[in-house]
Amino acid sequence: MTPRWIGCAPENFRAGRAAGLPPSAIVLHRSGGSLSDLRARFADPVSSVSAHYAVGLDGSVHQYVSEADTAFHAGMIVEPTWPGLREGINPNLYTFGIDQEASPTNGWPEAQRTATATLIAEIASRWSIPLSEETVVPHRAIRASARCPDAAYPFDEVLERARARGVVSTDEMELATADAPASDGALSIDRTTLALPSTQYYPENVSKDLIVLHFTAGPSARSAVNAWRSTPEHVATAYVVDVDGSIYEVFPPTCWAYHLGVKGGTSHERRSIGIEIANIGPLQPSPEDPAVLNWWPNSLKRAYCRLDESARYLKRDYRGKGYFAAFPDVQMDTVARLVHSLCERFGIPRQIPAAGVRLQYEPATFDAYKGIATHGNFRSDKWDVGPAFDWDRLGL
Repeated sequence: MTPRWIGCAPENFRAGRAAGLPPSAIVLHRSGGSLSDLRARFADPVSSVSAHYAVGLDGSVHQYVSEADTAFHAGMIVEPTWPGLREGINPNLYTFGIDQEASPTNGWPEAQRTATATLIAEIASRWSIPLSEETVVPHRAIRASARCPDAAYPFDEVLERARARGVVSTDEMELATADAPASDGALSIDRTTLALPSTQYYPENVSKDLIVLHFTAGPSARSAVNAWRSTPEHVATAYVVDVDGSIYEVFPPTCWAYHLGVKGGTSHERRSIGIEIANIGPLQPSPEDPAVLNWWPNSLKRAYCRLDESARYLKRDYRGKGYFAAFPDVQMDTVARLVHSLCERFGIPRQIPAAGVRLQYEPATFDAYKGIATHGNFRSDKWDVGPAFDWDRLGL
């Protein structure tokens, strides 16, 4: 399921989750009007209200607040019956809010029930929330005076459908595509561990026709994301692939952040999906021991490997450096599967740059290019993704 991003007034949500509280429950609401009414209400800073999602009568799903952020949907507690309430803590801080479009004549259409159940299952899967009556609750169990949703709401049916859908992933991003390199099972994507709040990226849906590969110039996915968290400049990529092949979704790939640093506008940033690959990057011989290759910390004085460990690097001259750290096979296989999956989902052409320009900076070529490219194709001062990357492993 790919919700349509709408967003809300900045005053109507809080970035992040206070005290690092992990979300542990999903609260269901029924709006007092149409999706248009909800959109206007959430966009009004005076209302001080929002929800993470809203589900229309026709099954359409709108998103107003990032899952990593706190929506204002269930903060008032009146004669509660929900045993999951935490004493002295606003329930907004540890719940997700799903609003549902209301109609006095249509009841609860099949399309809406199906979409709500699917959304519940996907949220629960992403955040490891067990599906039960204690973790999926009606708003009225927190605020009895709201009577939301009303007693006629098919709560048991929707929860049972969500449980059934939770057995198998319903997210197309997690399904292996027919054209992907040989592999077994679904593509596992961690959307919670390293997720950024919406203040660290631009939460608006934009069309995508380009995938840009990077390396982190660091040892791990976490170190890269920690660096992004330390800056307010909205620098990030949607995905980071760790050395063990783990995939982390840092923000929704339909949105965008700065990952190229190209002067003259944001068109390439917006139209592209960035993939950072955890990799040390360029190396050079140690001045103290030429048999050792160092990487950049401490002015290129931190040892990475020895020259006799040839499987850990590639010797090749590129933009002033003569050695580059290798990419593990498991990491390359995962990158390939992720690239294929993104191409399938967004209709991005399954093409790579011609061999003669693959490592080159050529604005005339890449300004209009669609497909898979690298950071170095857009910046002459960047090495990533570098000569150690094996393009044939992508299977394109």
